[in-house]
Amino acid sequence: MPNNDERQEQIFRAAAAVIIRQGYDKTTMSDIADEGGVSRGTVYLYFKGKEEPFDALLSWEWTQYVQTWLDAVESDSRGGTMGGFDQAIFHAVNSRAPGS
Repeated sequence: MPNNDERQEQIFRAAAAVIIRQGYDKTTMSDIADEGGVSRGTVYLYFKGKEEPFDALLSWEWTQYVQTWLDAVESDSRGGTMGGFDQAIFHAVNSRAPGS
């Protein structure tokens, strides 16, 4: 049986999958529960509504984007100079694009 952190992660991943597939407006807590293989009540134990996992998804995606961007800047042979920022931004955006 998963511990609380593992269960929350499971539900978060399910919410992310459903929101990405169906869009935010069409996603229900029941959809998230079905995707995660848990009851709707279990979803509500961890999240008050679909806004919470959606906000967490946005925060996670933003963090991943920024980290990718910072990694690209730090690995620039020119020491992260302004000349390397355009390449870093291009790399960060392309690495987070769907299908990449």
